[in-house]
Amino acid sequence: MVSAGLEMNVVTDYSEKDAMSIVRIKWAMVRIVYFYIYISMLTGFGMVIFAPIITYYFFGDIRFWKYSGYFFPTMRLAYRMTYLMFRDGNYSFHRSLALTAPPLTVPDPSKVRVSDQWQHDEKSCNSCIRCCLKLNCPFLDLKKNNCAVYDSVYWRYFNCGRFPLSQGHIDFYECRKWEMKRI
Repeated sequence: MVSAGLEMNVVTDYSEKDAMSIVRIKWAMVRIVYFYIYISMLTGFGMVIFAPIITYYFFGDIRFWKYSGYFFPTMRLAYRMTYLMFRDGNYSFHRSLALTAPPLTVPDPSKVRVSDQWQHDEKSCNSCIRCCLKLNCPFLDLKKNNCAVYDSVYWRYFNCGRFPLSQGHIDFYECRKWEMKRI
């Protein structure tokens, strides 16, 4: 017979051991839901059905009617990114992202560093909007000089918060700030 104290330790050890697995499952679920939404966005019909979820992912707000002006520009962006992912070898880096990859607000410091040629603040892109312009991103507000979806679920889990993922990513956007670390 096992003592109560030993049983408790086993349960505690098991819980601590699997805590990271539960977090990774959450990250994967966020991406899986997004991919279903992404596919439905390509049809246009899904933009209507999933409107509250879509606006939550992009704007942190389920009141989708406030963001109706983004409907067609977001669809164009989805088509463009899909085309680039499968047709442009320089853009295929997006397909390599693991479902369980953590959301990020800055690049992985173990993989990238600020270029020696970068003469601006390391925490800022100094109003450089090359990546936004290259994709004709509908979330870039040129009048206010900011991003409408900055630090949203979409921003952290997908393109922007993860930039850069690879040298191909840096080259595609012609980024002057980042360079990959040599390992």
